[in-house]
Amino acid sequence: MKEIDEYLAYAQANPGHFARSTKKCLARVEKLCNIARQENGNIIYNERAVYKVLKVLSLIKHDGEEYLQLLPWQKFLIASIYGFRWRDTGRIVFNDVFLYIAKKNGKTALASGLALYYLLTMRSAQIILTATDYNQAKIAYDDIVRYIKGTPDLANNLANGKLFIRELPTPKVANKTKLSAIEILPETREDAAQGRKPSFALFDEIASYRTISIIQKVSTGIIDPNAIRISLTTAETNLNNPGYWEYQRAQNVIAGKQEAVNYLPLIYELDPEDRRDDEKTYIKANPSLDVIKPLWRLVEDRDRAKQNPIEEAGFYAYHLNIWSNAPTADISVEQWEPAITQYEKYKQYLTEEKLKTYTAFGAIDLSKVDDYSAYTIYFWVEPIKRFYARHRFYIPEGQLEKRFQRESEMLRLWIRDGYVTPTIDGGQNLTINYDVILADLLQDWETFQRLQGYAYDATYASNFLRQVAQAKTYRPVVMVPFSQTWSKIAPANKDWLDLVYKGHIIDPNPVMRWMVGNVKRKEDRNGNISFVKADYAQSNLRIDGVDTSVMALAMLLGRIGKQDKAPDEQIRTIETIDY
Repeated sequence: MKEIDEYLAYAQANPGHFARSTKKCLARVEKLCNIARQENGNIIYNERAVYKVLKVLSLIKHDGEEYLQLLPWQKFLIASIYGFRWRDTGRIVFNDVFLYIAKKNGKTALASGLALYYLLTMRSAQIILTATDYNQAKIAYDDIVRYIKGTPDLANNLANGKLFIRELPTPKVANKTKLSAIEILPETREDAAQGRKPSFALFDEIASYRTISIIQKVSTGIIDPNAIRISLTTAETNLNNPGYWEYQRAQNVIAGKQEAVNYLPLIYELDPEDRRDDEKTYIKANPSLDVIKPLWRLVEDRDRAKQNPIEEAGFYAYHLNIWSNAPTADISVEQWEPAITQYEKYKQYLTEEKLKTYTAFGAIDLSKVDDYSAYTIYFWVEPIKRFYARHRFYIPEGQLEKRFQRESEMLRLWIRDGYVTPTIDGGQNLTINYDVILADLLQDWETFQRLQGYAYDATYASNFLRQVAQAKTYRPVVMVPFSQTWSKIAPANKDWLDLVYKGHIIDPNPVMRWMVGNVKRKEDRNGNISFVKADYAQSNLRIDGVDTSVMALAMLLGRIGKQDKAPDEQIRTIETIDY
């Protein structure tokens, strides 16, 4: 375990070089080291297997110059992957690997070397490397070609036909002696992934992928008991991508919220409290700093980004490995994070029974009949002086496939987990069935006795209002039109945004995490604020939950501390609120 022990010792001696998340990743590996040292542990460590991989990689030359020099973090990763085996079967323990690291630290070059290792040593190996497009796929291909042409023995094998290189229609490298091949597939050719049985699958820069489709198609073909899949990525300037979803999974695993024994995440990033202009912290996201990636380059790029805000989000993402929303979005990941994390802190105040005791107000945005509809309730949680948001989102079932292709791939999971409800209209299911929304609204009206009413945007609400009026409830349902004029909506927008920035809103809904990342604040010369999509050209961005949040909060602010009144008086009071 030499490579692992040395890296763990380095981390212990240099704690300031590692983020807390990285230390948690290392601790998981150290735990396996302790098990493997036990005489009868269910995990062993195969020194010979690790030595074989390192030996092959040490004989590779790049462009005929220097031999491939592996850095300590790369050796640690290789040893962790190939060393730990189940005692009873000999199978590799960590067959699902996630490497999260800033750009230009040698992750793709390392992965290309591992792909070449399989090509040279394993009979009938299928090695699949995927990327978002042809140009990204060709980066790994070019590395492999340079390794082959730069290493004399491999160059001779290429010349005498034992090795074969093809660039088009897709990059491919074959070992005719071993009957093994490396095929590099861009995401646009995901259909070509069908039927493969990879021994080694590499998914490069997955934060750039549009969907998880090619990842799923390649992964489902893995049947070799010692096959390995490795996902690589750097942060991006948006959260709606497979890389961020994998990052979230990794964080949950290292935090103990989810269990995945075969999963090896290795995360290099800054700690949340680190100053982004402090170059002393940059090594946390860049373990190859001043070996592959010079510090002076980061400092120059940082100073340039300070002078040009459009470049700032890119610098944080690509050099410091910090996720952010779109560069033009006005609510950053860090600013919204308290809305999510406070739920765990205060969840004892947010049970169904406790919510029945709090003053609340709801809002609906029915949008178009074939589009998203949103329904939100805001509760004033008096004991902790916070607002708690609950959302439901609706979409026609017949629109799902189109939405999966155009919008967030996470939509599938949101539907599974109940955050988004597909509705059926009895026909082709291409339009919203408002009966489903009405049923939820009426159920909440009966459940939450201190729910004061529902605000609505009148644009598409006329038919829905007639349905509400016909509903039989023990108390009249209070429906209040919410004016979209500047004098009304602008201060409501400002109030909601101020409370977000202050961390006074609790809203753990993952759909809202996506929607707030799509928000751009517009302000006129009189200081009036409106919310629009951060990139209006991208019609797939949604902010419906933000609209209902603003309406519900504005109405609730006018009710806090007031005594419950009879329905007729309640309506008159609500309509006079200067929100």
